[in-house]
Amino acid sequence: RTNPDVQFVLVGTRPKGALEGIDTTALQNDLSDAEKLMAAGQYDEALRLTSAALAKVRPAAADAPYDDDAAELPWLMNARARALMGLGRWSLAAEQLAAARRDPESGRPNVSQAINLAILYCRLGRPKDGLDAISDVERVSPYGRMQLETVRLLAALATSDAEEATRALDFLRDHLQAALVNPVEAKNGQRGGVAARRSPAFAGKHFDHA
Repeated sequence: RTNPDVQFVLVGTRPKGALEGIDTTALQNDLSDAEKLMAAGQYDEALRLTSAALAKVRPAAADAPYDDDAAELPWLMNARARALMGLGRWSLAAEQLAAARRDPESGRPNVSQAINLAILYCRLGRPKDGLDAISDVERVSPYGRMQLETVRLLAALATSDAEEATRALDFLRDHLQAALVNPVEAKNGQRGGVAARRSPAFAGKHFDHA
């Protein structure tokens, strides 16, 4: 079973594709296996798998074991952070997401992991750090903007900023439909925004994605 707290913070999981039967040099295979392990509640195994994959990627040798590590590396670190959350190792999960945030996403500033990190910080009672994590986020889709406003809402609630909380909540309410009208964008991960498996809502499920 999935830890309900983990459900809340799992933002921006790498979108799933047709992964069966593809080349074993594709990092997507390890990511797919990690997703399956976490879906089954086997966070310790998912942590072992993602840690091993990350150890192979990081040396950046000429004979690198994966063909797609440049594109998938932030998502590998994202998956490892999710496994750490599932094990209740919140500080290490935040450190991993902070590292993922520094890696470009498809050659552009990393939006997905920045939002993931921001939401985790808010859940850990660190709203200022959460806002700092998204301070330089730009060029997001309507769904990504919803995620940003969710961070701002969480931070406002944590700091008893009623005016900002009302503003963010009004934005979320007014723009919810706009964020839902393009499910293809969300499903495909919008590469530069946040990938989502489920429709946004104002509850924990909102942050369980793939």
